[in-house]
Amino acid sequence: MSVTTSGQARVAVGSSWIARAPLTLLLINAALLALWSVGLAPGIAAEDGILETMQLLLAAGACSIFLFAALEDDGPVGTAATAAAAIAAIAVAREIDVRKIVVPDWMMIWANSPFRDTTVAILLLLVIGYLWWRREHFGGWMGLLLRKAAWPFWLSGILLTSSLAFDGGKVVSGTAGLLIEEFAELNGFMLLLIAGWRHCQLLTDRRRRDS
Repeated sequence: MSVTTSGQARVAVGSSWIARAPLTLLLINAALLALWSVGLAPGIAAEDGILETMQLLLAAGACSIFLFAALEDDGPVGTAATAAAAIAAIAVAREIDVRKIVVPDWMMIWANSPFRDTTVAILLLLVIGYLWWRREHFGGWMGLLLRKAAWPFWLSGILLTSSLAFDGGKVVSGTAGLLIEEFAELNGFMLLLIAGWRHCQLLTDRRRRDS
């Protein structure tokens, strides 16, 4: 097999995996809902349970993928990837249960105070500040965001933002509220990981065109 054919085969495999992403999401959600329906909700939705562990791993994976793209490109693709990696890193910091690790007392107090979400908001504003600093790439990364293929990133943002409204039973209390919150976060992080994979494909496609 020639190098060109081999490269096309790898791209086809990657594209096929991405194309099946919605089906994968559907199957994962169906499996978790099945567990929920048979009375296993307390176990899978508990602190440091299956759902929270999956959320943390997905957020960390998304951060790693976007960081890779950021290090590989110094143009609009890299700028967008840096911002996305920072957002994913903020999500990881928010998801980590500091009670399970050795941290200074001030961090324990901060993690259990209302100022935690305020800090998250400030960090997100810093990300916006970074994008302003790199505003020469504005047209490029806005073009990336407005592509049809960017739907996982937008849907991820919608789900993760909406999950905050259900945190602590603010909108819907009880088991239903917990179910909505945890599943919104889980799907949001899965879509963020898919968005990172798609973003890296931009670099792969560019290298293929240049070769």
